[in-house]
Amino acid sequence: MANVLVPLSGIVEFLGAVSIITGYKSRYGAWLLVLFLVPVTFVMHNFWTLTDPMQKQMDMAMFMKNIALIGASLIIAYLGTGPLSVGEKNISTNN
Repeated sequence: MANVLVPLSGIVEFLGAVSIITGYKSRYGAWLLVLFLVPVTFVMHNFWTLTDPMQKQMDMAMFMKNIALIGASLIIAYLGTGPLSVGEKNISTNN
């Protein structure tokens, strides 16, 4: 399955990042990143199962980084990217 899942995960990450960077459909892009990061974080960075202290610290750092990225993606999914976004409606209007 790695022959299919690795390229697919690269495409999902790329589309999510470009969506957020450009501001076009950024909420969908943020959800793509969340859907990618949640399983990857818990499967690939399970530091609680390691015995080597150095590897455990490295995986814990990567786990915490991914948790922070999930949090940032959830904030973008909720709030959007702001008034300069290409594909978003502006929530706050000054009428």
